[in-house]
Amino acid sequence: MELTSSSAETPAQILARNAFGFAILALVPMALTWAAFFFSPVSPDPTYARLRTGIILGCGGLVLAWVGLCILIFRTPPERLPVTRLSRLLTSRTLMIGLALLVLYLNLIAAQALYSVAPAFIAPARFLLVCLSIIFFAFVGVVNTAALRAWWTRTRNTWGAVGFVTSGLLLISSLAFANHLLLQATHLDDRIRGGLDYRDFAFHDDGTPVNAAQYRSELAQLRVRWLPYSYWTVGAFQGDDINVSAEGLRRTTSAASADAPTVAFFGGSTLWGEGARDAYTIPSVLAAHLPGMNVVNYGQTGYVSTQDMILFQMQLAQNHVPQVAVFYGGFNDLLSATRQDVTGVSLQEEQRISDVEGGRLLRTGLPLLRPLNAKLDPAQLSLVATDNAAPQTIVERWLANQRMIRALAAEYNVRVLFVWQPFLNFKHPLTASEQQVLAGMQTGYAGLSENIIAADQILRERAKTEKWDDVVILSDLFKDESRTTFLDVIHITEEGNIAVANAIQPALDALLQKK
Repeated sequence: MELTSSSAETPAQILARNAFGFAILALVPMALTWAAFFFSPVSPDPTYARLRTGIILGCGGLVLAWVGLCILIFRTPPERLPVTRLSRLLTSRTLMIGLALLVLYLNLIAAQALYSVAPAFIAPARFLLVCLSIIFFAFVGVVNTAALRAWWTRTRNTWGAVGFVTSGLLLISSLAFANHLLLQATHLDDRIRGGLDYRDFAFHDDGTPVNAAQYRSELAQLRVRWLPYSYWTVGAFQGDDINVSAEGLRRTTSAASADAPTVAFFGGSTLWGEGARDAYTIPSVLAAHLPGMNVVNYGQTGYVSTQDMILFQMQLAQNHVPQVAVFYGGFNDLLSATRQDVTGVSLQEEQRISDVEGGRLLRTGLPLLRPLNAKLDPAQLSLVATDNAAPQTIVERWLANQRMIRALAAEYNVRVLFVWQPFLNFKHPLTASEQQVLAGMQTGYAGLSENIIAADQILRERAKTEKWDDVVILSDLFKDESRTTFLDVIHITEEGNIAVANAIQPALDALLQKK
């Protein structure tokens, strides 16, 4: 195949002679993209499983049609190819400039709006877009070789070349900036990310219609912001189903005044309420049974027990002293240790290191062209962490945080309750979607299932010998539940939150009745 041109040929002749070569070039990334779609993971959600099937079939049909086109072009002599009208379009300066700008903008959208969204689908599609864009520009360039040579002859002085390059860079930069503003204003990337959330959210039937798509969109729009000592908190947000205050606290349905006795809840995203509306988080459900009490949800996405302890300490220092403090968790401690092979650090601690190092480099005036990829060095963390992820070590750290919380609480006359949360591993029978989630956990989080089961056994044995009266173990709460409860490896449905709240209620009532 030839990808060349001659000044003696017309654009139509050049197009006919190079058509087969460019068709084959386009076929290669199309076939690779179809293969990537075909081998992409199957979503446990039926809707997205059907979407994946549709994409595979559609892309496969396109590849087959393109193969047919390649065969047709190959079998047709160049002089008989009907390319005259197409060559006129490809040599239209106005049309080609417009198409070039459109192709550039589509690539900007793919790079900015679709960054980290459903990579199994978006990454192959982005690859195909980039390849076809390059082929498009090459195709137009070959067809318009004579015109481009003539233009270059007229403008090849130094200032002309500099002006051309500068104008191009300014144009691309302007498009990127405008696109960034558009994405910020429309939250298009968040809406796409929310729409691709594979989890089958199930909402409690209280007679109020729920727009699941709107909930997914709101969840995807949430951002975290910096918070001293405990690293981060969820940023302020107002929506139909999710509301977060300026302080970073999820709204509860507590009807008591702010100066009423407070019941404070601390934990990760399961307590915060991922997968639930404001009224059906665990603190909100319990608030309905605690008249006259001001229920505050201090839960934050991704917090481990050490962060819960620090945030509790900061509230005491701020004179926000609750009557009762409930600490709900266990999973994030296990996940953090298992994934990083270090016990006692936050989730994705390497990202915190990268952020700090990146900021240091920028402050010294050095350029930072891409995010850093720092690695944990257990030797450098020895003052705060333990260099292993053994279940015994994880449980001991969780219990050590409990002892420190009890000491703080005693000093401020706060009653405390610790809840070891439910785990998917102990639920039987599993629904079809839960089976896929568990299989994904076992392949995607090596060793996590084993650590969950071993840590739970260790904790239960300790509970028997030490007879704690302020610890509630709910790991097997859903062992006999036949309905889908787990949306993913840890987050549960609103009905699940109601069941958890009912299980915590007796221990909480006993604390409140203590003299």
